[in-house]
Amino acid sequence: ENQSTCYIFFMDWLKSESESLFRRIKKNPKNRIVIYFEDIIASRNSLDLTFLSKYVDLAVTFDQLDAAKYGLEYYPTFMSKLSEDENNILQLSDACFFGASKKRYSEIIRVFRYLTENEIACDFGISRLNKGEVIYPGMSEIKYLIPYKKYIQHIYKTNCIVELIQEGSSGYTLRTWEALLYGKKLLTNNPNILSAPFYNEAQFCYFSNPEDIDPNFVKNKDFKCPNTSCI
Repeated sequence: ENQSTCYIFFMDWLKSESESLFRRIKKNPKNRIVIYFEDIIASRNSLDLTFLSKYVDLAVTFDQLDAAKYGLEYYPTFMSKLSEDENNILQLSDACFFGASKKRYSEIIRVFRYLTENEIACDFGISRLNKGEVIYPGMSEIKYLIPYKKYIQHIYKTNCIVELIQEGSSGYTLRTWEALLYGKKLLTNNPNILSAPFYNEAQFCYFSNPEDIDPNFVKNKDFKCPNTSCI
């Protein structure tokens, strides 16, 4: 008797070169395929969404708009907390941002400049620069993807996580859940944070323009996560 297995893939597997694998998996009718969309669909230009009806038994996204538009299941996060030896952690920073340039590099630079001009120690790492973009002085360029646990080392030793959502995104990104899991403050341009059930002004600071940011919110090191169940 054939056993059933559930295979879980991230969104980038929805490409033509994966079809032979999906076919092999589905030769056993008891097997199940799950796709998790860890980014908004508009951030990719080569996904074959016909695979969802052909092979996929469950497709889940963190983004509410994508869930409604493409008929996906919505669930806000898949994360759990990672433990880290703090003796191996990098130097302390006031504000930390790690992410791909995408279509937001000018906004990343604006936030970085405002924070550094207000004597805020920044730990910014940028990956996947677009053609013609050069790394801004004081930032670090990430030329190769780093392990997630190495990234978490930066989170452990920062005072505040910086979140800059990409155009068209809705819901809450990994940065939001990292703030809750690791008891960090979050500086975000995501207006959805203001209506979040876990929102409190001591932990979350929303801004639409960098000049709206209160430097004291970032610099204050006395913050303690008000809800211990979020850590």
